[in-house]
Amino acid sequence: MRVSKWQATEACRQRSPKKWAILLLSCALGAATINLLSYYSLPSLLMSISDCMTILFNGGSGTLPIPSPWDDAGHDRNASYWLEEFHGTLATMQSVFWNGSYWPTTIQWIGAVMDTLLAAADRSFIDALECSRNASDSVTAALQASEIKKYFHEIEAYYGNEDVIQIFDAAYDDAQWVVLEWLEAIKFINQYDDYVQSSLGQADVARFAHRAHIFYNIVQDQFDTSLCGGGITWNPALATYKNAITNELFLASSIAMYLFYPGDPLSDPYPSPAYANATNTTLPDLPALAAHDPLLLRNAIEEYQWFKTHNFTNAQGQIVDGFHISDNQTTCNERNEMVYTYNQGVLLSGLRGLWDATGKKSYLDDGHAFISTTINATGWNDRSSVAHHWAGLGRNGIMEDYCDAPANCSQDNLIFKGIYFHHLHLFCELLPTRTPLVAGLTELASAELATSHSRKCASYLPWIEHNAHAALATRDDSGIIGGWWGASYANKTQEAWPTWAPQKPHGSTDLRNEPWVLGQPPWTCQGRDGCHGSGRGGEGLGSNGKRIAGLFAHRRAARQRDVNDHGLGRTVETQASGLGVVKAASDFASRDGRHFHKSDPGLILAQRIEYEERTVAAKSLSTQDLKEAYFAIYDNTFLDVVGSNPTAEAVLSRRYKFAHEAPVYVPEQDAVYFTSNVLRDKDKHNPHIEITKASRRADGTWTCEKVDTDVSMGNGAINYCHQILFCAQGTKMHPGGIVVMDTKPPYKTKTLVDGYHGRLFNSVNDIVTHTDGSIWFTDPTYGFEQDFREKPKLPNQVYRFDPETGDIRVVADGFGMPNGLCFSPDEQTMYITDTDAVHPLASEIFDPTRVGTIYAFDVIKRHGSHFLTNRRVFAMADTWIPDGIKCDLQGNVYSGCGDGVNVWNAGGRLIGKIMIPSGSANFCFMRPGEILILSEEKVWVAKISDGVQGALLHNLGIEVKPKM
Repeated sequence: MRVSKWQATEACRQRSPKKWAILLLSCALGAATINLLSYYSLPSLLMSISDCMTILFNGGSGTLPIPSPWDDAGHDRNASYWLEEFHGTLATMQSVFWNGSYWPTTIQWIGAVMDTLLAAADRSFIDALECSRNASDSVTAALQASEIKKYFHEIEAYYGNEDVIQIFDAAYDDAQWVVLEWLEAIKFINQYDDYVQSSLGQADVARFAHRAHIFYNIVQDQFDTSLCGGGITWNPALATYKNAITNELFLASSIAMYLFYPGDPLSDPYPSPAYANATNTTLPDLPALAAHDPLLLRNAIEEYQWFKTHNFTNAQGQIVDGFHISDNQTTCNERNEMVYTYNQGVLLSGLRGLWDATGKKSYLDDGHAFISTTINATGWNDRSSVAHHWAGLGRNGIMEDYCDAPANCSQDNLIFKGIYFHHLHLFCELLPTRTPLVAGLTELASAELATSHSRKCASYLPWIEHNAHAALATRDDSGIIGGWWGASYANKTQEAWPTWAPQKPHGSTDLRNEPWVLGQPPWTCQGRDGCHGSGRGGEGLGSNGKRIAGLFAHRRAARQRDVNDHGLGRTVETQASGLGVVKAASDFASRDGRHFHKSDPGLILAQRIEYEERTVAAKSLSTQDLKEAYFAIYDNTFLDVVGSNPTAEAVLSRRYKFAHEAPVYVPEQDAVYFTSNVLRDKDKHNPHIEITKASRRADGTWTCEKVDTDVSMGNGAINYCHQILFCAQGTKMHPGGIVVMDTKPPYKTKTLVDGYHGRLFNSVNDIVTHTDGSIWFTDPTYGFEQDFREKPKLPNQVYRFDPETGDIRVVADGFGMPNGLCFSPDEQTMYITDTDAVHPLASEIFDPTRVGTIYAFDVIKRHGSHFLTNRRVFAMADTWIPDGIKCDLQGNVYSGCGDGVNVWNAGGRLIGKIMIPSGSANFCFMRPGEILILSEEKVWVAKISDGVQGALLHNLGIEVKPKM
């Protein structure tokens, strides 16, 4: 694999001597498929593996990517870096601008947005705490529960101090920011209480829901089909203007209410007890609105259908600001070509919610298309030699509004970019494939759809990081982020802004930054239909427009220390906007599993390990005290094995080593029989082995019971004629052998063979059958070494036994300790593990100079007998030894090793691992896509691709049906 100069520089630039894992992602951006590299410090990543569960998908070719010309190769890209920057950005916003009750320098609707970001930040911090609990990590220490509670108490404080009277009578877009604000707070409460099993904020849910209900009621019935065929007008105090943001918000707020609003029994219509006296207005009772009311879903669907068919996109695919209606017309025929960044983003969360509610893939396709358009419009893929080339929504890959470079942004416009990234993150949350977002209401994704969505969202990370780095680069000495993120890229000489000010689109009116236009046609009422001229929305230009105009009158025109001190300078809005993008970088970079764990229990990490990193990875992984399972991806083909949504869950546990060997799945019982490790009494006498039956209940949970049988020191086992064949290792008093056991009480047994022509077996270990009915098994001396068998009377060998004729033959020798064995799907190859590196009672249990190897043999037939020939090394375990071994129908070879189940392809190449805490000696395939894994004190069930099925049961003719 070629390594470019910038990759090598990045690896060396970080804190040496840390090594690196390269996560190779196959990503789709628009119609073009590209490969992206994300770099993470391997030790720091592995340090949190035990708690952090992330999933990244790889379907790429394995070649190096062609990075964007604006990709930040030299910047930090690891999740802990972004978490720290995210935390610091929020802390700065609150310490500098928050007065204990509200943000006094902002305006009402922006306050609602900032409160939304605060609640979303608390949700992200919960994810971070679930992801990493390393107490020595300063970032983790700063994110203790007290910190989360602190920000939540600020949300509670803002509830009591929000200027709801002013915003209640504002334009229709303003009301909907409040709806989203308090639904986000409810989402936080539910996530936090689920995480810590507390009742924090539950008393607030009702009042938060009531406020969301009140403000949604303002717009609930405003979708007007008499003008423009639908949509909601922006401001009823002005002439009809069906603009993008009001209607995107109606989509987003309607579907969010449908999904997250818990219901509200109150009929009080007033946003504040002081409202009636302050406005001299009496309101009718608030109409009842139940949780998940179908009306809410209908509103969202109807809104998007209208929006999509009304030509809101320009030639580049960017969403323009809105439509006027000419005199004597009822159709939207005068389009305002102005483009704002937040108009590109708010509908994304609405589209994601529509998918959750309906399962229609077209909503996700539309969302990804909008994202691709936006990224391209920032110049991310622009290879022009002109660094400051304007691409439509920015340059150099950095998002900009038209007002950023000339520094004439209104207070409103300063937060637009942060809004975009917040809704981008909501859109890119993982699709649930096992547990719906709302039981009985929302949909599940297919594995293919979940993979596609995840890959596309992963492809946005470098662009998000690029923008977050650009935003952070604008910080002043107080840590406050500026409004023009691209300044350090475009204006390196600090030249006058006209050099960099982009020309606004032809046919556009920049009403957000030139509010005086609202006092002129076509904005003024002038008796037009649907325009009140007074009441809700203010009068004419309105207080909001006058306020903005006044701020511009006081704009600092003189050149300050840097370009981000021009205009309104650095404000709480620019800081909040920066928070939006830095939070997105942190969320996308970590993509921690517990956040998605709520919808997909057991979702775990799938980690790509490149060839050059394997030595470091193997050493680091083997020394980790892992607490959770995850998948290590060594080759792209392993992705076909694990599928799009691999999970692993511990389903049974005991405080002794009850789950060691011999797992046998019995489909008709949906149960697995297995044996314990060697157990002894407290005085270390009476060595014995238990047999356990683990059964799956109808609800998917597991239970187990001890099997009372006379199998003597059972070890390996296999299905056999509706019974189970066990390797009975025997004791000093009772010889072992191959024993068949019934699968129903009283679990009667029968010994088929106990020695080789009068010489007792040592301690038969593992067993497999051939389709011709013969039984093949290994016989090492572990029983003697563990002091429960007499001195061996035979070499360490492999045998073939014919139960019909009683013939027994040695088929392979020359092993240190022959252990597991299995046939390839076509039975042309036999795999046998040699575990001579482990000797339980030796002074050093593990000897790395001895073999821990899988050998392959050709299975041939000569003169009516089977032989094993062409012995060759197939693979060596890099951690501990390969013990139990099995194949899937594709010919991949699985073996229980010291770090879990290792998987090789038929050519002996390690393609992946199912990493299990404490490792695994043995496992078995169950239903298609299921593996039960024994790990001494725990039993795990891994769910992988439904296309994976074990070869053993298939060759035995045992039907295994997938779960219905």
